[in-house]
Order: sequence, then structure tokens, then C-alpha cells
Amino acid sequence: MPRELFPDVRAPPGAATIGVRTEHVRIHKGRNGSTSGRVRWIEHLGDQSHLHVRVRDATDVVTLVDPDTDLAVGDEVRIEMVAPLFFDAGGERVRP
Repeated sequence: MPRELFPDVRAPPGAATIGVRTEHVRIHKGRNGSTSGRVRWIEHLGDQSHLHVRVRDATDVVTLVDPDTDLAVGDEVRIEMVAPLFFDAGGERVRP
């Protein structure tokens, strides 16, 4: 994902993109202006669901959530990334 979509994420100098595995993405309902995006679509797949979140009116982030999530289309959410990876403009990994 483009680095500029997540200005609050601490990134090393030279980072142009952020990579994160779906199991390392946490989605929380937004509170007090701490939102990163809005739920656009929930694709129910049985034992899991794909959650499509529009970030800064530019990009959709798709991740997995429990099918019993209390999130709904239109909810404002905050995206938390656990152990993100950073890459420069050429695609080379940038270490913190």
C-alpha cells in the first residue's frame, strides 16, 4: 500500500510502500476522529469474511475478519498494522 495512505504509521526513511499480511491487520471501529477508512463491502465466505475498507477515498484495503464481526457497511474504522514491512520506490525492503 502507498506509504502516504497511513501517515501515522512510523516508517523508516525512504519507505514508499507498506506491506502487511492479512493476519497482521486489525480493524477497529473508529472513535474520536481516529479513523483510517470506511467499510465499503463485507464478503461473507462461511468461516471468515473479506472486509473491504476504503482508505482516504483512494484505495481499498482487503483483509479477513471473523464472520461474527460487529462491523457493517458504512462504519468508520481504524486500521492497525502489526509488524508491517516497508519498501522503497524500487521495491527493495527498507529495514527500520
